[in-house]
Amino acid sequence: MRKKRGWLRPLWLVCCLTLSLTGHFAWSQATEGAIQGVVVTDSGEAIEAATVYVASPSLLGVRIVLTDKTGFFDVPCLPGGGYTLTAEKPGFKTNVLETVHLRPGMTAFLRVKLAATDQEEEISLGKISLAGDMTSSRQVMSMDKALINHLPIGRDFPSLLRAAPGAFSAGQEDDKNLSFLGSAWRNSTYRLDGINVTDNLTLRPLFSPDSAVVEELEVTSAAQTLAQTPAGGTHVNIITRSGGNEVSGDLGLNFVLDPWNKDLWTLSEMTEKGVPAVAGIKNHIEPFLSLGGPIWIDRAWFFLAGRFFRQSQESIFLGPFEDVRGQIHSGYDWWRRGLSGFFKVTARPINAAQITAWVNLTNGHQPVAEEPSSDIPFLSTHLLDKDNALALHGAAHYFLNQDTVVSARASYLRRTTLSLLQEQARSAFWSDDAGDRYGPLNGADYNAETFIEQLYGEASARKLVSAWGGMRHTLSAAFSYSQTTSSIDWWRENNLLLFFDHRRPDNRFYPDQGLLAFWLCGSAPETSLVRGQTQRLGGYVSDVVTLSRRLTLNLSLRLDRVWGGFSGARKATSANPLSYYVGEAVIKPYTQATYPEQFPSGLNPWSTLSFANRDDLISWLSLSPRLGLVVNLWGEGKSLLKASYARYRDDLTPRDLLPLHPLSPTQLSFFWLDANGDGRPDSQDEFSPLSLDFRSLSDAYFAERVDEDLSAPVTEEITVGLEQFIGRSLSLSFRLISRRESNIAADVLYHPDSGKTWSDALESEGNWIPFTTTVPANGDFPAQTVTLFARSLAAPPLFRQWRNVAELERKYRALELSVDKRMAQGWQLSATLILSKTEGNASGQPEPFSAVETRVIDPNYFVNRLGRLTSDRPVLLKLQAAVELPLGFLLSAFYQYQSGMPWERRARVLPPADWCVANGAERIYYPVYLEAAGSRREEGLSFLDSRLEKDFRLGENSRACLIIDVLNVLGQKRIISGLNDADIWEPLMEGKDQPGRLILAPDYQATKALLGKRALRFTLKLSF
Repeated sequence: MRKKRGWLRPLWLVCCLTLSLTGHFAWSQATEGAIQGVVVTDSGEAIEAATVYVASPSLLGVRIVLTDKTGFFDVPCLPGGGYTLTAEKPGFKTNVLETVHLRPGMTAFLRVKLAATDQEEEISLGKISLAGDMTSSRQVMSMDKALINHLPIGRDFPSLLRAAPGAFSAGQEDDKNLSFLGSAWRNSTYRLDGINVTDNLTLRPLFSPDSAVVEELEVTSAAQTLAQTPAGGTHVNIITRSGGNEVSGDLGLNFVLDPWNKDLWTLSEMTEKGVPAVAGIKNHIEPFLSLGGPIWIDRAWFFLAGRFFRQSQESIFLGPFEDVRGQIHSGYDWWRRGLSGFFKVTARPINAAQITAWVNLTNGHQPVAEEPSSDIPFLSTHLLDKDNALALHGAAHYFLNQDTVVSARASYLRRTTLSLLQEQARSAFWSDDAGDRYGPLNGADYNAETFIEQLYGEASARKLVSAWGGMRHTLSAAFSYSQTTSSIDWWRENNLLLFFDHRRPDNRFYPDQGLLAFWLCGSAPETSLVRGQTQRLGGYVSDVVTLSRRLTLNLSLRLDRVWGGFSGARKATSANPLSYYVGEAVIKPYTQATYPEQFPSGLNPWSTLSFANRDDLISWLSLSPRLGLVVNLWGEGKSLLKASYARYRDDLTPRDLLPLHPLSPTQLSFFWLDANGDGRPDSQDEFSPLSLDFRSLSDAYFAERVDEDLSAPVTEEITVGLEQFIGRSLSLSFRLISRRESNIAADVLYHPDSGKTWSDALESEGNWIPFTTTVPANGDFPAQTVTLFARSLAAPPLFRQWRNVAELERKYRALELSVDKRMAQGWQLSATLILSKTEGNASGQPEPFSAVETRVIDPNYFVNRLGRLTSDRPVLLKLQAAVELPLGFLLSAFYQYQSGMPWERRARVLPPADWCVANGAERIYYPVYLEAAGSRREEGLSFLDSRLEKDFRLGENSRACLIIDVLNVLGQKRIISGLNDADIWEPLMEGKDQPGRLILAPDYQATKALLGKRALRFTLKLSF
């Protein structure tokens, strides 16, 4: 019996508190800002009942407020952009302040002086110097539209993200696996106007909008706002453009043509390295358009953007290649196409209300779903037959009075992908040769249709209390609900997997026996469909306390109840007759004898399997406090000291949930003895299952898959920063960030009968047998002695349970320096330097659904595991600049340097057969780190791209533009090769410095790919 969780009472209290505040507080969110200030006389006396007007091209109509008796005014719910503020009162000169720049989510504070006068129509004009946000401790790095439009980047979302502050990639040509600020890419969330658009299956953006949609891009490096779903890493927020009172837009073509690209490697060098081509772009064609304007002047605007693209890349497969089964694999073409469209409407039907809605549609197709690869044969790739996404968003604000506004917003997101095996491989079994550098050889993992649907709704409020306890308070509250439904429908006509190693006699995987497996799936669509749902219900309250404009405190608390479960599921009989035979002849009698209560008639996993609904398999309650401090050092908002503390609780995503279902993509493995010697598995051979507690395939034991005391992983964060603003266009910032993730959930070994875990060698005595060995030196690698743990034959059969693991942690420490010079005096600059350290023993990278070996925490996991994580980049430098040249030319550049990826020497150790017999140990490969994680590092990456553009005026409001991007200006070249030398170590006996056989990795020192291509990208654009 699982415990009942005591979440109802505290959640009910938060709901009541939120609802009670909704009528009294006003609303604020990270995408909208405010302009606050005081209106005073020349001598500093407050002016009551002065009228303040706020106007902007980004704003519908004009916002009008009156000052209170202290001269204070507040204009909330403003989109980012440039503003003009006008203050007036009879008996005083009207003061007009131009170019008040407001970042999304920022609160700007202005001190407006009115001079007494006898002339009613007298006006004074002034310009505002840059100042910071004196009310929020949030640490943000951003890119505005002016910079984005001029950078030498593509119009697609991945290209924009790659240019974002704090972003780094796994490789020079890798735009998909981006990480931010030391966090693993699973820990980043992507937002569009504050709405979470992260695909919680792939943990990447749900769709790729045109960069024309972007008004500003923000990277929140620390002190996340309560309105955002917690993330252990970084929030990336895109603020979308709105229309205006004038019609504007562009129409153009973006293209790269292969004849104009230049390979920086000679043909003789490529031949010497055995590489068919230099990796990188080949052709790219992309027509695009955008259009915005008024539907009703000052009352309703629209904006739309669309793009189509078709891109091809070089074939870098190292073929032709003949595999262990005699198949010939040759090179193949790679291309993809996509279509996206965005439409947004903003309306202000009455002065007190505003409504915004947008829709985004995307469609994609790739004959080869995987990225170009040197070692994946065409037969082993997928056809991405369908990749469709839809996103809808709506938001509304209503001003109850000058100090109070209530809001609501909702979103709906959906994505469907259909990934099929290549036609030639659909009836073949899966195979792989561990002895070659290729793989798999004969078919990708399986066919799959994935679906994700995300619903979100929020009601919120914010109220300004000008004088309460002698201080100014901004009180906020919100109540939100989100629901994510996801599914994976997977199938395979032939569910057999065969593992070879041509370095051994008869191509056996082990020295004395073979290895095979069977996918646990049906043979057609909807024969093994897993559907899950996660939900979050919660709310927050906060108070921003301002004392005399010199000190601001951010006090906030968020409470969430998170839960997830599954719909009923059923698997049909698998198609490969051998899998059904092995289930009947081997597994069924074993389970009937071993687990008579659960399987009185035995179990055949490849017959039909059924599982009931599990609506509340996982549930936790999370409380997230956040404290912030802002000190206005000199009282003018130009020098701000910011500090914060936050305790975030992780969200539950489908990526966490779906793998917990017994019918989620998995396979069961067997030792195989080819009894009849015909070289292929059949009913005359002998099969012995690897260790597995088959009760994990029982509906009665489904609940044991998750620890009943599971709680949300925790991220604790402390930050200190200094912001300095100089003049009207320059800002400098300095930040120290310390972040630690703990209480991390992972799969551990569990014994259902005792209710205890046995992943720790010390706490589960008798289940693990220590084995010490020395892996010999090789080349630059010294000899390394390690003690690993072999699994005892007397240990319980393997049963995985998802639970919090106290020993797992991730740490991030960083010093961030940034310079931001907005476009003025003909030039613009954005520079960021991040010096950091990312370490721990939990990578944070999600395990792929198709993993042949499932990652589980056991004693060998912790051997040498503590060290630098794969997301560690000690140095990350980004320089982005644009300068206006004579004759109307504009030159821009984007330079980036990042440290290389950490790595370490690893090996699979196979203990001696006689030692295993004598000690009762299971003789399998035991993967182990031979040295501390991240002990070595790849070569650092750098690149410089540049752009030259020239406008040609065609009329009063139209112009043509020619843009030329030069990619890889400095001619950077790089060889991608195998770094780790050791594949298998087979010692002859246990002990230090004992002899044995070291089998090298097949790709060790072998060239996988050559990087080094200079490309020209042209853009022809008509703007109006």
